[in-house]
Amino acid sequence: MVKKSTSVVEDERIHVRRDVEPRPGFVLYWMQQAQRAEHNPALEYAIQQANDLGTTLAVVFCVVADYPEASARHFTFMLEGLQETAEALERRGIRFEALVGRPSDVIGSLSHRIALLVTDMGYLPVQHDWRRNVAKAYDGPIHEIETDVVVPTHLVSDKMETAARTIRPKINKHLDDFIVELRTTALDRSSIPGGAEPVSLSRTAKGCDRLDLGDVAAAVRSLGTSDTPAPVEGWQGGTSRAKTRLRRFLDDVLDDYASLRNEYDRTHSSSELSPYLHYGQISPVYVVDAVRSAGAPSEDVASFVDEIVVRRELAINFVLHCNDFDSFSGLPEWARTTLVDHK
Repeated sequence: MVKKSTSVVEDERIHVRRDVEPRPGFVLYWMQQAQRAEHNPALEYAIQQANDLGTTLAVVFCVVADYPEASARHFTFMLEGLQETAEALERRGIRFEALVGRPSDVIGSLSHRIALLVTDMGYLPVQHDWRRNVAKAYDGPIHEIETDVVVPTHLVSDKMETAARTIRPKINKHLDDFIVELRTTALDRSSIPGGAEPVSLSRTAKGCDRLDLGDVAAAVRSLGTSDTPAPVEGWQGGTSRAKTRLRRFLDDVLDDYASLRNEYDRTHSSSELSPYLHYGQISPVYVVDAVRSAGAPSEDVASFVDEIVVRRELAINFVLHCNDFDSFSGLPEWARTTLVDHK
């Protein structure tokens, strides 16, 4: 299989939420779902837009301290990843700040300086609400980029798919077109201190405190979130840690994945990538590309790709097209019947 690479973000990933002329200012990438500095279509697209406009780019992450059911475990893992992301972005000359506040408040306070707002796509109702409210707080151009699926959702289906067998051929029809390595683009006008156009988001965003990622434990405490459940020993967030687990999977598990994947009582029978995918700390496209290039038996590669693409994106399709996805009524009839019989 010939490895494909490009610096161009596929048109199918780009959703223009509001198409108006950019105004004076910098491009702002509101990072939310894709919490990584590499293989991130929204980031590369934002850089390219800034270069085309002759301006610079800054990246903001909005930390919502009262996110439902979030605890020290969730925030620690997420902020560990953002700490690494911030360092990687700085090396690329890109200003990154994590500001505490709801996205509409943070971006609303920055709106007078934003030429173009770029964000990534989320699928849960709370993520839809954040993006709708941001669109009310900022009246300039908004471009939304799909970063966390392999095949863009609108290409696959416009209705709820009932099973993997119904969505699989629709995904496989496009799969090879989107297994493409995304090359980085250099930002022409650096936004870090000492750069061509330095940006300080926290100075502009009045009333939105900047979260110091230098000490993750202290940052988590400052949010006033629950101490329990506590962080899990041996698990740390971040793209580099995700790639370490991916390498372990490729070396030690993939060759037997088709037979091992359902043996849950067995140590290391999975990729262990779920939390990293959940927080967008690693790209599913990058993972699939690495698995396909590993030289493992075809049945093992096919089995894993089916899990990370077909079944994962079936779940996303369900969230998008089933209004009751998180309630009892959203379960299929056979499941409701079984649960009632055994209640």
